[in-house]
Amino acid sequence: MRRILLLGLAMLASACGRPTTEVYSRHPLLAPAEGGPRLKPGLWRWDSGDCAFDEAKPSGSWPACVVPVVVRADEILTAASGDAVLREGYVLADGRPMILQVQLRLEPPPDPVEQQYFGVRPTLVDGQVVAMERWPVTCTPSPKGGAQTDNAAPTPRPSLIKGLSVGDDGRCLTGSRDQLRAAVIASEGWTADRQRLRWVRSAEQ
Repeated sequence: MRRILLLGLAMLASACGRPTTEVYSRHPLLAPAEGGPRLKPGLWRWDSGDCAFDEAKPSGSWPACVVPVVVRADEILTAASGDAVLREGYVLADGRPMILQVQLRLEPPPDPVEQQYFGVRPTLVDGQVVAMERWPVTCTPSPKGGAQTDNAAPTPRPSLIKGLSVGDDGRCLTGSRDQLRAAVIASEGWTADRQRLRWVRSAEQ
């Protein structure tokens, strides 16, 4: 399971494997809101929800069916106890649904720097997010049907979000918060699978 989840992370981090018609921006569209909701700092778990184990043990001893995630004030470290760590800066914007803006933090920094987006349905405790379901923001539904029978990339569908168009790379570039919000709302209905994350404890920050 962990290998599958890490593969998903690697796909999200690479241009060739990003979700079909991903909505992205070249500049941050969201800024931290004063007094707005935050992800609770500490150790989180990312799994399918049916991984039974003693989560009180150090995350390095967790089974392969779960991925440890460390949340800090302004960044998320995924698979933080393993050899490979995905480091992302983040901003969480309030709303229904919430929007999570993430930026890969690499050395050296990528050129250009891009912002990726997720819709978020949270569980809140004392104004902090302690559990959430999130989905990638796209501008058109993912294609359905059988597997590709050749090496040709599938032809992207036209964007269903007003003002957005699918670029040559199969993604949708936006500089508009209104377009982003529309895509977040629409893509929630297009994405059956959810990434489920839950806070575990304050340690291992």
